Amino acid sequence: MQHVTKEKGNSARNNRVWRYSKYALGEIILIVIGVLLAVSIDNWNTNRLKTKQLDEIIGIVKKDFNQDQKSLTTIREHYGLRKPLFDSIINQQFNVTAISRCKECHFLISGHLLFRPNIDGFSSLKRYVQEDDIEDRSLLAFMQHYSTLLDELELLKTNIVEDVNGNLTQWRDSYPWFTAFFQGKNDLTYHKYQAQSPEYRNKVAYHYALVYDNYLPVLEEFTRIQKRFSER
Repeated sequence: MQHVTKEKGNSARNNRVWRYSKYALGEIILIVIGVLLAVSIDNWNTNRLKTKQLDEIIGIVKKDFNQDQKSLTTIREHYGLRKPLFDSIINQQFNVTAISRCKECHFLISGHLLFRPNIDGFSSLKRYVQEDDIEDRSLLAFMQHYSTLLDELELLKTNIVEDVNGNLTQWRDSYPWFTAFFQGKNDLTYHKYQAQSPEYRNKVAYHYALVYDNYLPVLEEFTRIQKRFSER
């Protein structure tokens, strides 16, 4: 009889332990679920804020690109109008009288119109990508391409500026007509130099190569990549 009673007591204790264990396990599961849910909500909120931040930065980049397109159009028109003048001088189609009447020819290779892209938005985008683990391959590819393009543009601009400065320095140090030229006045000896000098023709041909064969094609690539990005 005592043996049976003892077994019943052990069974009752085991049942209580099992119930407590199930209760504790249930509590643990609820806690784990709560933690996982909280982490999931936090991650979702973080990702939402990151997406919003990225969208805002991309919006700034697009506004910058819209302003750039206006500048690019102006530059293309500027050099487009001057291309026939370059061709005429290189092909010796101007005489002294004709070139003296060509106002646009006066500072043809002693001035420049350079593209200065708005980079504030792109710089913010670059910092954002460097700080976060971005997996958008198209965005990463764009940034790499655009960074390379910016570097190439700076090199070409440097070459153009150095060529213009070199022309001005040489003329200042070598030719009496420089003062009249610099003041925008007509000077027969300067116009003879423009129409007849092989040196001038060579300088025009070299500047043509810098602008039309190198600089403008890069500006066309800026136009293409900016428009493509603005459509995303």
